[in-house]
Amino acid sequence: PQYLAEVGAFRDAILDAKTAIRFVVKNAERYGIDCNRLAVWGSSAGAIIAATLSFVEEEGAGDKEGYAIQNSAVIGLSGAVWPFLVNQVPPARPPAPYFDIHGDEDLLVFPFLAQTTYRYFHSLGVDSSSNRLAIIPGAGHMHPEWKDPEIPKPLYPHIQAFLVDKLALAGHSC
Repeated sequence: PQYLAEVGAFRDAILDAKTAIRFVVKNAERYGIDCNRLAVWGSSAGAIIAATLSFVEEEGAGDKEGYAIQNSAVIGLSGAVWPFLVNQVPPARPPAPYFDIHGDEDLLVFPFLAQTTYRYFHSLGVDSSSNRLAIIPGAGHMHPEWKDPEIPKPLYPHIQAFLVDKLALAGHSC
């Protein structure tokens, strides 16, 4: 069988995500968006794509001129940087601040991938306020349709504080 990394599906999805973000940046004024406060949130494959955006150099298709992207924050549920897409050289700019929520019993995106991502960001010099990993004991694969809706509730204040900090939202109404 061919795996996603072998057929380039993750890389293509990351380039598609970059194209979508570039569209938002290009049309920010039209939609009333502050490009200095862009956050990307994903679960499972979406979290892997969001986490890996900073590590794929090509910017994606579409109108690239003058519309570089840099996310202010990334939230992932069962995510990780996809190791097959990380170059051996560090990225040209620091990765976006990353907060991953991961179950310790995740059988789809194994917890060691989240822990490796956390350690990799640390090795790049990303400080602990911009490199967060919450391992949830007894939880499996994280996704928006939680098996137990009570699991994520204690995390909400931490996610909100992370976004307020990284998006510089203190004093702004949300």
